[in-house]
Order: sequence, then C-alpha cells, then structure tokens
Amino acid sequence: MKISRLYTLDVNTVELLKRKKNKSKIVNRAIKMYLQDHEAFSLDDIPTKNLMVSLVNRDDVPDHIQLLIKSHLTK
Repeated sequence: MKISRLYTLDVNTVELLKRKKNKSKIVNRAIKMYLQDHEAFSLDDIPTKNLMVSLVNRDDVPDHIQLLIKSHLTK
C-alpha cells in the first residue's frame, strides 16, 4: 500500500533526485536505511559505568583488569 505525504527537502537534494527515474523508491529506501542505522544496537549507547560493572561480573576478564575496574568504580 502506498500513501502520499508532503515533506520539505533541501534544494540540492531535489536537484539530485531530478536525474533519477523512480524518486519515490529511492527516497523510501534511503529512509529505511537511515532508520535501521539509528535503531541498530551500539555499545556506545550503554553508559561506561554499566559496561564496567558487566565486565567485573564476567568470568573471562583477567583478574588484574577486574581489580582495576573495581578500584575505579569505588572512587
């Protein structure tokens, strides 16, 4: 199903689209790609303190690293 909506675009974007045959398909695909990238999981979204607590509780993290993290967390 398709629906028609009106959105504002930069002039240079419209100029680039003028040369393309299926403008709607291009815009639709670009928006989907944009939204997928923004919804993707990233470690950057997790606060550093939460990452450190998680590392301290893992068995595969070396003891000396765990001690450093624990020391940092207790400051």
